[in-house]
Amino acid sequence: MKRFLKILLALFGSFICVNMICMFYYSAPGDIYRENGATKSIRMPDSFYINAHEGHSFIHFDKRGYNNIRGELDCSYVLIMGSSHMEATYVSQKQNMSTRLNYLLGGTNDKLRVYNIAHAGNPFPQIVKGFKAGIEEFSHSSAIVIEVYTTSYSVSDLRESLHQIEYHPSSSGEYLKSNLKIRQKFRSWIIGGVPFIKYVIGRQFEAVDFQPENPFGLKNDMIETERTFDKEAYSLALGEAMSLLRGEYDNPIIILYHPEVSFRGSGMEIVRDNDTYDIFENVCRENGIVFLDTGNAFLRAYDERHAVPYGFHNTVIGYGHLNAEGHEIIANELFQVIKGLQEVQ
Repeated sequence: MKRFLKILLALFGSFICVNMICMFYYSAPGDIYRENGATKSIRMPDSFYINAHEGHSFIHFDKRGYNNIRGELDCSYVLIMGSSHMEATYVSQKQNMSTRLNYLLGGTNDKLRVYNIAHAGNPFPQIVKGFKAGIEEFSHSSAIVIEVYTTSYSVSDLRESLHQIEYHPSSSGEYLKSNLKIRQKFRSWIIGGVPFIKYVIGRQFEAVDFQPENPFGLKNDMIETERTFDKEAYSLALGEAMSLLRGEYDNPIIILYHPEVSFRGSGMEIVRDNDTYDIFENVCRENGIVFLDTGNAFLRAYDERHAVPYGFHNTVIGYGHLNAEGHEIIANELFQVIKGLQEVQ
């Protein structure tokens, strides 16, 4: 019995030590899920995020549950929507695109000119679905930037996005934090306080996507069969989505597209989807939406100083999320577009 207790104590002590080490390597707050907001969930408001798994960052999520340096929205601002690239939990807050753009536009920590509501796992169709809720909650924006890293989306997802979410104040970060249920608090405490468990589970099941129609949990890209691209259906579905956005928002809408890169020999190339790129660009133009492709800016930065927009010192260069160089390049490109729009107005 004593031997058994010693083994248990040793295991428990080892777990505590490993968990403490993991706290400095990867520690993410739990999400709060909701039904009536721009995104399906937000980070726990006023929480901290530590990441050294890809890049390195120490981030404080604001009182609304988004990645912004503290600031009050008491003046007009540019609203950023997007996925994990724009949520930017892989670079420091001072190096991400929204902070850099904020300073370029003359903002400060006290009065933000850019407000970022991007969240991981929030692709373009999901952004369209939550667009109406987003502009209602953040009603004083002077422009909206929607980040995309691909121009290819399924027709069914685009059609589903037309059924938009209705905003309700009970879905705001401030309300949710002050009205958390016990199980939500416990879940957040477990995720934030025991990062080792979250990290191990995440690594073990990152290739799993359990759905009723997919009982074995294989990701879609593992089971997807070859399909013929329906250009007409894609154009129609995308046109309906873009028309919906344009009809709901009168101020400038900018689609920020940052393409993938690849390397051949000593040069870097831009990778775009040949089937959908031209359609996406044309549909934006037809609906009065600015389409900003940062691919050429990526190439210039590589030619001038061998800067690569993706990858970190602890990952593979050219792959993964946007790094600090990528965020800086995009911020400069966006600043020029926004400044041009302001001059026209």
